[in-house]
Amino acid sequence: MGYQQTQLWQSAFVQDPDNHREMRDLLKNQLLSMRDKVSSLISGIPADCKDLTVHDVTHLDALWETAQLICGENWYINPAEAFVFGAAILIHDAALTTLAYPNGKKGLQETDLWANISAYYRTTNSQDRDAAPINSEIEPVILFEVLRKLHAEQAAELCTRSWSLQGGRGEIYLIDDCELRESFGESIGRIARSHHWDAERLQYELTDNLGGSPQLPQEWTINEIKLACLLRCADAAQIDRTRAPILLYAALSPKGHSSLHWQAQLKLNRPSLKKDSIHFSSSSTYSSSEADAWWVVFDLAKILDKELRASNAILTNIEENSF
Repeated sequence: MGYQQTQLWQSAFVQDPDNHREMRDLLKNQLLSMRDKVSSLISGIPADCKDLTVHDVTHLDALWETAQLICGENWYINPAEAFVFGAAILIHDAALTTLAYPNGKKGLQETDLWANISAYYRTTNSQDRDAAPINSEIEPVILFEVLRKLHAEQAAELCTRSWSLQGGRGEIYLIDDCELRESFGESIGRIARSHHWDAERLQYELTDNLGGSPQLPQEWTINEIKLACLLRCADAAQIDRTRAPILLYAALSPKGHSSLHWQAQLKLNRPSLKKDSIHFSSSSTYSSSEADAWWVVFDLAKILDKELRASNAILTNIEENSF
């Protein structure tokens, strides 16, 4: 099932029970245009975050499917929420590349975070650690750590910032429509950033009733907390072997802990529902020599369980307090 065949997408953008076809099409087309831009942006992730499992547009599309699996067929999001949710999906990991930062790698190297992380990796053959050079093999490791720590925070900026074309030929935004960018840009950023927060923080930093754009139907309001819960759960569940293709694993030969994540995920089938639980299965058994990879799978499953339980508690609390 492709992302455009999910019930979440279909009910928001395809079905038209309320005669708002023009507005639905506007949101859908703006989201698809943004998807094309983000696909280009995140093409820099493999070079900047070496050995990371797949974070391309196939992962982003698959989040619609895992979100559908988690919420079921009866969970409704209105078209404006579907636009915000889809945009948050697109940018939540998009800052794992230097292309997402105004001054690229050079700007990151000027941050305090870069300096602090570099201090741990400097060569020890100098009495002056601040003056000791960074080993060329260590610099990619530093870049990876800096991007991992900053990417959620930077995601909050991506829908409101622009990229300048050379020769003063204009500005490029991820969201073309200036009204939608003004109405939802910061909200999308907050939801995307929140995927790295503790779940409890969602209730205090996000709202369950954000007014929508004046050009859209009044009832199309945004429940940021609901969308943030759905994003973090879907992201935690999307760990099957599409994230770790075996040929790419062989070609890249990832090292260290990254290698364990590849080994863990390259055997995982697509998750399925088993009664009221998310069920994971493997395409083949993990041998005794792959025990460490199996434990990574176990930890990933525990993370998803934690996210589901926390999100259920948060959403139940909101529902009970809404009356």
